[in-house]
Amino acid sequence: MATKITIQTRNLVKILAIMILILILIIRGGSATSHSIDPKVIEMSLFIDKLKLYGRDPRIRPSQSATNITLQIALIAVGPISMLTTSVRCDVILRQWWTDPRTAFDNKTELNFNGNPSHLIWTPDSYVTNAIKISSPKGITENTRTKIGPNGAVYLSTRLTVEVACNMNFHMYPMDKQECSLNLESYAYTAQEMRLRWRKKSPIEIEGESLSVSEYKIVSIKAVTASKQYLGTQNFDMAKLTIKFSRLLPNYIYHIYLPGIFLVLLSFCTFWIPEKAVPARVTLIVTNFLTTMFLFGNIGNSVPKVPYITALEVFALVNAIWIIGVMLEYVFILRFPEFGKKGLVSFTEPNGPVTEKNDQFWEKPDTDKALKIFKGCIAQVMAQKAGNKGPHIVDKFSRIIFPITYSSYLIAYFAYCFSRD
Repeated sequence: MATKITIQTRNLVKILAIMILILILIIRGGSATSHSIDPKVIEMSLFIDKLKLYGRDPRIRPSQSATNITLQIALIAVGPISMLTTSVRCDVILRQWWTDPRTAFDNKTELNFNGNPSHLIWTPDSYVTNAIKISSPKGITENTRTKIGPNGAVYLSTRLTVEVACNMNFHMYPMDKQECSLNLESYAYTAQEMRLRWRKKSPIEIEGESLSVSEYKIVSIKAVTASKQYLGTQNFDMAKLTIKFSRLLPNYIYHIYLPGIFLVLLSFCTFWIPEKAVPARVTLIVTNFLTTMFLFGNIGNSVPKVPYITALEVFALVNAIWIIGVMLEYVFILRFPEFGKKGLVSFTEPNGPVTEKNDQFWEKPDTDKALKIFKGCIAQVMAQKAGNKGPHIVDKFSRIIFPITYSSYLIAYFAYCFSRD
Protein backbone atom coordinates (compact mmCIF):
# COMPACT_ATOMS: atom_id res chain seq x y z
CA MET A 1 0.00 0.00 0.00
CA ALA A 2 2.80 2.42 0.91
CA THR A 3 4.56 1.59 -2.38
CA LYS A 4 1.48 2.54 -4.44
CA ILE A 5 1.22 5.87 -2.62
CA THR A 6 4.87 6.62 -3.31
CA ILE A 7 4.47 5.88 -7.06
CA GLN A 8 1.38 8.10 -7.26
CA THR A 9 3.24 10.90 -5.49
CA ARG A 10 6.13 10.69 -7.99
CA ASN A 11 3.71 10.77 -10.91
CA LEU A 12 2.04 13.88 -9.51
CA VAL A 13 5.43 15.56 -9.10
CA LYS A 14 6.34 14.75 -12.71
CA ILE A 15 3.02 16.08 -14.02
CA LEU A 16 3.45 19.25 -11.98
CA ALA A 17 7.01 19.76 -13.29
CA ILE A 18 5.82 19.32 -16.91
CA MET A 19 3.05 21.87 -16.39
CA ILE A 20 5.52 24.38 -14.93
CA LEU A 21 7.89 23.82 -17.89
CA ILE A 22 5.05 24.37 -20.39
CA LEU A 23 4.08 27.56 -18.58
CA ILE A 24 7.66 28.85 -18.72
CA LEU A 25 7.87 28.10 -22.45
CA ILE A 26 4.62 29.94 -23.07
CA ILE A 27 5.89 32.97 -21.14
CA ARG A 28 9.20 32.96 -23.03
CA GLY A 29 7.41 32.56 -26.35
CA GLY A 30 5.23 35.52 -25.58
CA SER A 31 8.20 37.71 -24.71
CA ALA A 32 10.16 36.54 -27.77
CA THR A 33 7.39 37.57 -30.13
CA SER A 34 7.88 41.18 -29.08
CA HIS A 35 11.51 41.14 -30.32
CA SER A 36 12.90 40.35 -33.77
CA ILE A 37 15.43 37.49 -33.90
CA ASP A 38 18.01 37.16 -36.64
CA PRO A 39 17.26 34.03 -38.69
CA LYS A 40 21.01 33.30 -38.98
CA VAL A 41 21.26 33.12 -35.20
CA ILE A 42 18.40 30.67 -35.12
CA GLU A 43 20.03 28.63 -37.87
CA MET A 44 23.36 28.45 -36.02
CA SER A 45 21.63 27.50 -32.79
CA LEU A 46 19.76 24.74 -34.59
CA PHE A 47 23.03 23.52 -36.10
CA ILE A 48 24.68 23.34 -32.67
CA ASP A 49 21.65 21.48 -31.35
CA LYS A 50 21.98 19.13 -34.32
CA LEU A 51 25.60 18.46 -33.37
CA LYS A 52 24.51 17.74 -29.82
CA LEU A 53 21.53 15.52 -30.60
CA TYR A 54 22.08 13.96 -33.99
CA GLY A 55 25.83 14.31 -34.56
CA ARG A 56 28.23 11.43 -34.53
CA ASP A 57 30.34 10.43 -31.56
CA PRO A 58 32.94 13.24 -31.05
CA ARG A 59 35.42 10.66 -29.82
CA ILE A 60 35.70 9.06 -33.28
CA ARG A 61 37.96 10.53 -35.96
CA PRO A 62 36.38 12.01 -39.10
CA SER A 63 37.48 9.15 -41.39
CA GLN A 64 39.30 5.85 -41.45
CA SER A 65 42.25 7.35 -43.33
CA ALA A 66 44.81 9.60 -41.65
CA THR A 67 43.49 12.97 -40.47
CA ASN A 68 45.77 15.84 -41.51
CA ILE A 69 46.24 18.51 -38.87
CA THR A 70 47.81 21.81 -39.94
CA LEU A 71 49.52 23.72 -37.14
CA GLN A 72 50.58 27.29 -36.52
CA ILE A 73 52.00 28.83 -33.34
CA ALA A 74 51.86 32.52 -32.51
CA LEU A 75 54.48 33.54 -29.95
CA ILE A 76 53.20 36.18 -27.54
CA ALA A 77 56.04 36.15 -25.00
CA VAL A 78 59.11 34.04 -24.20
CA GLY A 79 60.78 33.89 -20.82
CA PRO A 80 61.95 33.95 -18.19
CA ILE A 81 64.61 31.28 -18.68
CA SER A 82 65.49 29.50 -15.46
CA MET A 83 68.99 28.02 -15.17
CA LEU A 84 68.15 26.36 -11.86
CA THR A 85 65.19 24.38 -13.25
CA THR A 86 66.56 24.35 -16.85
CA SER A 87 63.22 25.45 -18.27
CA VAL A 88 61.67 28.30 -20.24
CA ARG A 89 58.18 29.76 -20.18
CA CYS A 90 56.29 30.49 -23.41
CA ASP A 91 52.97 32.24 -23.95
CA VAL A 92 51.59 30.97 -27.25
CA ILE A 93 48.46 30.71 -29.34
CA LEU A 94 48.09 27.23 -30.82
CA ARG A 95 46.10 27.19 -34.06
CA GLN A 96 44.92 23.96 -35.70
CA TRP A 97 43.09 23.28 -38.96
CA TRP A 98 41.48 20.04 -40.15
CA THR A 99 38.44 18.85 -42.12
CA ASP A 100 35.51 16.92 -40.68
CA PRO A 101 32.80 16.19 -43.28
CA ARG A 102 30.33 15.42 -40.49
CA THR A 103 30.24 19.10 -39.49
CA ALA A 104 29.29 20.38 -42.98
CA PHE A 105 26.06 22.40 -43.17
CA ASP A 106 24.07 24.38 -45.70
CA ASN A 107 25.12 27.94 -44.99
CA LYS A 108 27.41 30.39 -46.71
CA THR A 109 28.71 31.88 -43.48
CA GLU A 110 31.05 30.26 -40.95
CA LEU A 111 29.96 29.18 -37.54
CA ASN A 112 32.11 31.01 -34.96
CA PHE A 113 31.90 30.45 -31.22
CA ASN A 114 34.10 30.31 -28.11
CA GLY A 115 34.77 27.60 -25.60
CA ASN A 116 36.04 24.04 -25.82
CA PRO A 117 34.14 22.25 -28.64
CA SER A 118 35.27 18.72 -27.70
CA HIS A 119 31.75 17.85 -26.50
CA LEU A 120 30.34 18.80 -29.92
CA ILE A 121 32.89 17.67 -32.50
CA TRP A 122 36.06 15.63 -32.75
CA THR A 123 39.18 17.60 -31.80
CA PRO A 124 42.88 16.63 -32.05
CA ASP A 125 44.48 15.39 -28.84
CA SER A 126 47.69 17.39 -29.40
CA TYR A 127 49.79 17.84 -26.27
CA VAL A 128 53.21 19.24 -25.36
CA THR A 129 55.44 16.27 -24.58
CA ASN A 130 58.17 18.21 -22.72
CA ALA A 131 55.86 20.45 -20.71
CA ILE A 132 56.58 20.88 -17.01
CA LYS A 133 53.52 23.02 -16.43
CA ILE A 134 50.76 24.08 -18.79
CA SER A 135 47.75 26.33 -18.24
CA SER A 136 45.24 28.33 -20.23
CA PRO A 137 44.94 32.01 -19.22
CA LYS A 138 41.36 32.92 -18.46
CA GLY A 139 39.87 36.35 -18.74
CA ILE A 140 36.15 37.00 -18.81
CA THR A 141 35.64 33.89 -20.95
CA GLU A 142 37.74 30.89 -21.92
CA ASN A 143 40.50 31.71 -24.42
CA THR A 144 39.43 29.18 -27.05
CA ARG A 145 37.95 29.95 -30.45
CA THR A 146 36.27 27.55 -32.89
CA LYS A 147 35.20 28.17 -36.49
CA ILE A 148 33.34 25.64 -38.61
CA GLY A 149 33.01 26.22 -42.35
CA PRO A 150 30.12 25.08 -44.56
CA ASN A 151 32.35 22.42 -46.14
CA GLY A 152 33.33 20.96 -42.76
CA ALA A 153 36.64 22.84 -42.38
CA VAL A 154 37.33 23.29 -38.68
CA TYR A 155 39.63 25.90 -37.10
CA LEU A 156 40.57 25.72 -33.40
CA SER A 157 42.62 28.41 -31.63
CA THR A 158 43.73 28.15 -27.99
CA ARG A 159 45.95 30.37 -25.90
CA LEU A 160 48.36 28.50 -23.62
CA THR A 161 51.06 29.28 -21.08
CA VAL A 162 53.62 26.48 -21.24
CA GLU A 163 56.74 25.92 -19.19
CA VAL A 164 58.91 23.46 -21.12
CA ALA A 165 62.02 21.61 -20.01
CA CYS A 166 65.28 22.38 -21.87
CA ASN A 167 68.37 20.24 -22.17
CA MET A 168 70.81 23.03 -21.30
CA ASN A 169 74.58 22.81 -21.55
CA PHE A 170 76.63 25.16 -19.34
CA HIS A 171 80.17 24.21 -20.40
CA MET A 172 80.65 27.61 -22.08
CA TYR A 173 78.76 29.66 -19.46
CA PRO A 174 78.40 32.66 -19.70
CA MET A 175 79.21 32.50 -23.43
CA ASP A 176 76.80 29.61 -23.89
CA LYS A 177 74.01 29.18 -26.42
CA GLN A 178 70.89 27.27 -25.47
CA GLU A 179 68.20 25.55 -27.53
CA CYS A 180 64.72 25.03 -26.15
CA SER A 181 61.93 23.31 -28.02
CA LEU A 182 58.18 22.96 -27.72
CA ASN A 183 57.24 19.47 -28.95
CA LEU A 184 53.67 18.70 -30.06
CA GLU A 185 52.44 15.13 -30.49
CA SER A 186 49.23 13.17 -30.51
CA TYR A 187 48.72 11.15 -27.37
CA ALA A 188 46.46 8.43 -28.78
CA TYR A 189 46.76 8.49 -32.58
CA THR A 190 49.76 7.12 -34.44
CA ALA A 191 51.23 8.60 -37.62
CA GLN A 192 48.91 6.34 -39.68
CA GLU A 193 45.88 7.87 -37.94
CA MET A 194 46.80 11.54 -37.44
CA ARG A 195 49.43 13.54 -39.34
CA LEU A 196 50.88 16.77 -37.90
CA ARG A 197 52.13 19.32 -40.40
CA TRP A 198 53.20 22.94 -40.06
CA ARG A 199 51.41 25.54 -42.09
CA LYS A 200 53.43 26.21 -45.25
CA LYS A 201 52.92 29.95 -45.12
CA SER A 202 54.16 31.50 -41.85
CA PRO A 203 54.17 28.48 -39.52
CA ILE A 204 55.36 30.79 -36.75
CA GLU A 205 53.97 34.22 -36.00
CA ILE A 206 55.37 36.72 -33.53
CA GLU A 207 52.76 38.83 -31.79
CA GLY A 208 53.96 42.40 -31.53
CA GLU A 209 57.08 43.97 -33.01
CA SER A 210 59.68 41.70 -31.43
CA LEU A 211 60.39 39.25 -28.63
CA SER A 212 62.78 40.05 -25.82
CA VAL A 213 64.09 37.73 -23.12
CA SER A 214 65.85 38.86 -19.98
CA GLU A 215 69.62 38.17 -20.18
CA TYR A 216 69.25 36.43 -23.55
CA LYS A 217 68.95 37.26 -27.23
CA ILE A 218 66.83 35.13 -29.56
CA VAL A 219 69.10 33.93 -32.36
CA SER A 220 66.66 31.87 -34.43
CA ILE A 221 63.21 30.29 -34.39
CA LYS A 222 62.39 27.35 -36.61
CA ALA A 223 59.61 24.80 -37.01
CA VAL A 224 60.30 21.21 -38.10
CA THR A 225 58.44 17.92 -38.17
CA ALA A 226 59.80 14.55 -37.17
CA SER A 227 58.74 11.05 -36.33
CA LYS A 228 59.09 9.54 -32.88
CA GLN A 229 58.91 5.85 -32.10
CA TYR A 230 57.46 4.32 -28.94
CA LEU A 231 57.51 0.71 -27.79
CA GLY A 232 59.69 -0.17 -30.75
CA THR A 233 56.83 -0.28 -33.29
CA GLN A 234 54.47 2.70 -32.92
CA ASN A 235 55.44 5.87 -34.79
CA PHE A 236 53.94 9.23 -33.83
CA ASP A 237 54.23 12.49 -35.74
CA MET A 238 55.94 15.29 -33.83
CA ALA A 239 55.80 19.02 -34.62
CA LYS A 240 58.79 20.74 -33.06
CA LEU A 241 59.23 24.46 -32.47
CA THR A 242 62.89 25.23 -31.63
CA ILE A 243 64.13 28.55 -30.23
CA LYS A 244 67.87 29.23 -30.03
CA PHE A 245 69.09 31.68 -27.39
CA SER A 246 72.41 33.45 -26.95
CA ARG A 247 73.38 34.93 -23.59
CA LEU A 248 74.04 38.67 -23.39
CA LEU A 249 77.60 39.34 -22.18
CA PRO A 250 77.88 43.05 -21.20
CA ASN A 251 76.82 42.43 -17.61
CA TYR A 252 79.43 39.66 -17.18
CA ILE A 253 82.16 41.67 -18.90
CA TYR A 254 81.69 44.76 -16.73
CA HIS A 255 81.15 42.99 -13.41
CA ILE A 256 83.31 39.85 -13.64
CA TYR A 257 85.78 39.67 -16.51
CA LEU A 258 87.21 43.20 -16.47
CA PRO A 259 87.64 43.35 -12.64
CA GLY A 260 89.28 39.92 -12.71
CA ILE A 261 91.72 40.96 -15.45
CA PHE A 262 92.55 44.22 -13.65
CA LEU A 263 93.37 42.35 -10.44
CA VAL A 264 95.85 40.09 -12.23
CA LEU A 265 97.48 43.04 -14.00
CA LEU A 266 97.69 44.87 -10.69
CA SER A 267 99.56 41.94 -9.17
CA PHE A 268 102.08 42.21 -12.02
CA CYS A 269 102.98 45.70 -10.73
CA THR A 270 104.89 44.05 -7.89
CA PHE A 271 107.71 43.30 -10.35
CA TRP A 272 108.57 47.03 -10.27
CA ILE A 273 108.60 47.24 -6.46
CA PRO A 274 112.09 46.83 -4.88
CA GLU A 275 112.75 43.32 -3.68
CA LYS A 276 113.55 44.56 -0.16
CA ALA A 277 110.06 46.10 0.22
CA VAL A 278 108.65 42.85 1.54
CA PRO A 279 105.48 44.28 3.24
CA ALA A 280 104.46 46.22 0.13
CA ARG A 281 104.84 43.33 -2.28
CA VAL A 282 103.29 40.67 -0.05
CA THR A 283 100.34 42.88 0.93
CA LEU A 284 99.55 43.71 -2.70
CA ILE A 285 99.70 40.09 -3.82
CA VAL A 286 97.62 38.73 -0.94
CA THR A 287 95.01 41.48 -1.29
CA ASN A 288 94.61 40.78 -5.02
CA PHE A 289 94.27 37.05 -4.35
CA LEU A 290 91.58 37.49 -1.68
CA THR A 291 89.68 39.99 -3.84
CA THR A 292 89.75 37.56 -6.74
CA MET A 293 88.35 34.79 -4.56
CA PHE A 294 85.60 37.09 -3.30
CA LEU A 295 84.76 38.27 -6.83
CA PHE A 296 84.26 34.74 -8.09
CA GLY A 297 82.80 33.37 -4.87
CA ASN A 298 79.22 34.04 -5.96
CA ILE A 299 79.58 32.27 -9.29
CA GLY A 300 78.42 28.98 -7.83
CA ASN A 301 75.16 30.55 -6.67
CA SER A 302 74.16 31.64 -10.17
CA VAL A 303 75.13 28.44 -11.98
CA PRO A 304 73.16 25.20 -11.45
CA LYS A 305 74.89 22.34 -9.72
CA VAL A 306 76.37 20.59 -12.74
CA PRO A 307 78.98 17.80 -12.58
CA TYR A 308 81.45 19.70 -14.77
CA ILE A 309 83.35 22.97 -14.63
CA THR A 310 82.11 25.97 -16.60
CA ALA A 311 84.13 28.47 -18.65
CA LEU A 312 83.65 31.19 -16.03
CA GLU A 313 84.98 28.94 -13.29
CA VAL A 314 88.00 28.11 -15.48
CA PHE A 315 88.66 31.84 -15.87
CA ALA A 316 88.47 32.39 -12.09
CA LEU A 317 90.75 29.41 -11.37
CA VAL A 318 93.40 30.49 -13.90
CA ASN A 319 93.38 34.06 -12.55
CA ALA A 320 94.00 32.75 -9.06
CA ILE A 321 96.81 30.54 -10.33
CA TRP A 322 98.43 33.53 -12.03
CA ILE A 323 98.39 35.56 -8.82
CA ILE A 324 99.84 32.60 -6.93
CA GLY A 325 102.56 32.46 -9.59
CA VAL A 326 103.44 36.09 -8.82
CA MET A 327 103.77 35.17 -5.14
CA LEU A 328 105.97 32.17 -5.92
CA GLU A 329 108.17 34.40 -8.08
CA TYR A 330 108.74 36.72 -5.14
CA VAL A 331 109.41 33.81 -2.77
CA PHE A 332 112.09 32.59 -5.20
CA ILE A 333 113.73 36.04 -5.16
CA LEU A 334 113.77 36.10 -1.34
CA ARG A 335 115.21 32.61 -1.21
CA PHE A 336 117.88 33.19 -3.86
CA PRO A 337 118.74 36.90 -3.75
CA GLU A 338 122.05 36.46 -5.63
CA PHE A 339 120.58 34.32 -8.41
CA GLY A 340 121.83 35.50 -11.83
CA LYS A 341 124.01 38.31 -10.45
CA LYS A 342 127.65 38.59 -11.60
CA GLY A 343 130.28 39.07 -8.91
CA LEU A 344 131.99 42.47 -8.62
CA VAL A 345 135.58 42.85 -9.89
CA SER A 346 138.12 42.41 -7.14
CA PHE A 347 140.93 44.85 -6.38
CA THR A 348 143.37 41.93 -6.55
CA GLU A 349 144.83 41.07 -9.87
CA PRO A 350 143.45 37.74 -11.06
CA ASN A 351 146.94 36.21 -11.58
CA GLY A 352 148.14 37.23 -8.16
CA PRO A 353 150.33 40.15 -7.12
CA VAL A 354 153.11 41.45 -9.30
CA THR A 355 156.29 39.62 -8.47
CA GLU A 356 159.85 40.83 -8.68
CA LYS A 357 161.65 39.30 -11.63
CA ASN A 358 165.14 40.22 -10.23
CA ASP A 359 166.58 42.74 -7.97
CA GLN A 360 167.07 45.36 -10.61
CA PHE A 361 164.22 44.99 -13.16
CA TRP A 362 160.36 44.86 -12.81
CA GLU A 363 157.83 43.28 -15.24
CA LYS A 364 156.13 45.72 -17.54
CA PRO A 365 152.63 46.41 -16.23
CA ASP A 366 149.51 45.46 -18.29
CA THR A 367 147.64 48.75 -18.86
CA ASP A 368 144.41 47.10 -20.21
CA LYS A 369 144.08 44.88 -17.17
CA ALA A 370 144.63 47.82 -14.87
CA LEU A 371 141.93 49.79 -16.66
CA LYS A 372 139.41 46.99 -16.20
CA ILE A 373 140.17 46.79 -12.48
CA PHE A 374 139.76 50.53 -12.18
CA LYS A 375 136.36 50.50 -13.90
CA GLY A 376 135.16 47.67 -11.68
CA CYS A 377 136.21 49.57 -8.59
CA ILE A 378 134.36 52.68 -9.75
CA ALA A 379 131.18 50.66 -10.45
CA GLN A 380 131.33 49.02 -7.03
CA VAL A 381 131.81 52.31 -5.28
CA MET A 382 128.93 53.92 -7.15
CA ALA A 383 126.60 51.01 -6.39
CA GLN A 384 127.46 51.04 -2.71
CA LYS A 385 127.05 54.80 -2.60
CA ALA A 386 123.60 54.65 -4.15
CA GLY A 387 122.60 51.85 -1.81
CA ASN A 388 120.75 50.06 -4.62
CA LYS A 389 122.04 47.07 -6.57
CA GLY A 390 119.24 47.28 -9.24
CA PRO A 391 116.27 44.94 -9.90
CA HIS A 392 116.63 41.22 -9.56
CA ILE A 393 117.16 39.39 -12.81
CA VAL A 394 114.00 37.29 -12.19
CA ASP A 395 111.96 40.49 -11.85
CA LYS A 396 113.41 41.74 -15.13
CA PHE A 397 112.27 38.63 -16.98
CA SER A 398 108.91 38.52 -15.15
CA ARG A 399 108.07 42.04 -16.33
CA ILE A 400 108.01 40.66 -19.88
CA ILE A 401 107.06 37.00 -19.53
CA PHE A 402 104.02 37.33 -17.22
CA PRO A 403 102.11 40.01 -19.24
CA ILE A 404 102.83 38.28 -22.57
CA THR A 405 101.73 34.83 -21.41
CA TYR A 406 98.63 36.18 -19.67
CA SER A 407 97.61 38.16 -22.77
CA SER A 408 98.08 35.04 -24.89
CA TYR A 409 95.91 33.08 -22.48
CA LEU A 410 93.11 35.67 -22.67
CA ILE A 411 93.17 35.64 -26.48
CA ALA A 412 93.06 31.83 -26.58
CA TYR A 413 90.33 31.67 -23.90
CA PHE A 414 87.88 34.06 -25.58
CA ALA A 415 88.64 32.75 -29.07
CA TYR A 416 87.84 29.20 -27.96
CA CYS A 417 84.66 30.17 -26.10
CA PHE A 418 83.24 32.26 -28.94
CA SER A 419 84.09 29.63 -31.55
CA ARG A 420 82.04 26.96 -29.77
CA ASP A 421 78.45 26.75 -30.95
